Amino acid sequence: MAEMVERGADLSMALRQSQAFPPYVADMVTVGETSGNLEELLETVSIYYDTRAKQKIAMLTAMVEPLIIVVMGLIIAFILVSILLPLFEMNKILMKG
Repeated sequence: MAEMVERGADLSMALRQSQAFPPYVADMVTVGETSGNLEELLETVSIYYDTRAKQKIAMLTAMVEPLIIVVMGLIIAFILVSILLPLFEMNKILMKG
């Protein structure tokens, strides 16, 4: 993209050809270039993507939390069984003798 812009191509054209961003970002850049408000439109796009990323992270965290709780429960259950099982075996031996 940088090479295309250095050669004189519009930023919106470079965005379209690189396919690094969705088409509507290139459309917004086109509007910004023609209206002279490119900086404001790029700031709007950045705010949108920042908000969207935060929402995705919150959703992912909400989905992973129950899984972490289950895994920790299994670890604690394993530790309890590994501690209590020998005690029960020792109790059986003592009751026989």
